[in-house]
Amino acid sequence: MSEGGPLPNQHENKGESFGPWGHRILCLLILTIILYSQNNIMNILNQIEITNNSLRIIIQFVTIVILLGLGHRLLRRN
Repeated sequence: MSEGGPLPNQHENKGESFGPWGHRILCLLILTIILYSQNNIMNILNQIEITNNSLRIIIQFVTIVILLGLGHRLLRRN
């Protein structure tokens, strides 16, 4: 069998790497932003006057998952 070259998409999305410590610091930064923003989420839900606790928990969970997804996207770029 002949050895072929690399696949065309194999070298895509290779950004500059921060290294493991940069990645850890960015992870901690993202987690602290999420923890501090949870208080803001509660304030927004109070202003909208959502009183159903199960609905509040679902909205908080979805918001936190979205924030974690965005943070993960940022970490994957670097």
